[in-house]
Amino acid sequence: MVDEGHKAGLEVHAWMNTFLVWSKGRRPYSSSHIVNRHPEWLVRDKQGRVPFTPHGDTEGAFLDPTLPEVREYTKQVFLDVATRYEVDGLHFDYVRFPSERFSFGPRTLAEFRDWMQPQVSEQEAEVANVKSRKNRLAWYYLYPKQWKAWRQACVTDTVRSIAEEARNQRPGLVVSAAVFPNYSVASLDKGQAWHTWLETGILDAACPMTYSKNTKQFGLQVRQAVAHSHGKPIVPGVGAWQMPAQSAIAKGKLCRDLGTGGINFFSYDGMTRFGKTEAYLAKVAGALFKTAPQRPNWQRTEVPTVAEFAEPAAISEELPTPPDERFSGRPR
Repeated sequence: MVDEGHKAGLEVHAWMNTFLVWSKGRRPYSSSHIVNRHPEWLVRDKQGRVPFTPHGDTEGAFLDPTLPEVREYTKQVFLDVATRYEVDGLHFDYVRFPSERFSFGPRTLAEFRDWMQPQVSEQEAEVANVKSRKNRLAWYYLYPKQWKAWRQACVTDTVRSIAEEARNQRPGLVVSAAVFPNYSVASLDKGQAWHTWLETGILDAACPMTYSKNTKQFGLQVRQAVAHSHGKPIVPGVGAWQMPAQSAIAKGKLCRDLGTGGINFFSYDGMTRFGKTEAYLAKVAGALFKTAPQRPNWQRTEVPTVAEFAEPAAISEELPTPPDERFSGRPR
């Protein structure tokens, strides 16, 4: 992939699933798979259950970033790619918890207690420890704000540690992440404090998953992301798998109006019906990329001016999908 991409003048960024490690009802066949080697590393709900299949607010089994050994293991996986292959960037996907319903394993609760104890008085710690004898979640219930902050810090520490070491190993490497566009959901529910990651330079760019079929809603989310970019490129995701080419084109044009650093169409499989046709790609290319795009400026620091925008009058969100544009794909 790297060799062919570079021959074609493309940058190749490795898209990495950070904490999501399994999404099937059965366990992996391989005994060396991380799910089988370290089941104690997986996130658990309050009842101690591990989700393995997508349902509700989880996509499957996630590694638990509150555990130091998980953060170190994840770091080594990313660095293996950054050092062995001449990739131009590392892209964090699923760099979060499934939701605030996770993680409540015994090790996680012990790690939180150890983190909290120096911050409270001896009397407060004794009260919490006494309550813990009857309710293992006592520290969590007594200090919910600190719990959220600690979860965020564990995810942030993972990203920071990987980004710093990967850049040391491969200078000029671009570090980006797929993030939830609603920052309240991202930071509080998922532990994904991506505004801070941009502000502190942990990330070079953010790719908000703005997959709404509605162009106005898409624009509002993109505008919000650009406003909190801290001068870093915002590359919004267009949910091309679920919309006709006209709608994807409208969103691409809107990205340019709003000063984004690029456009991210999700996904190639969806747009080409798993490689069977290039009709969709041709329409998008003809409308948006009549000339070759400029090389992206990943290191830009100027904050783009966000222009007022209006819903494109010619685009209807109720357009039926033409037969040659029906495709399948899946969201993240």
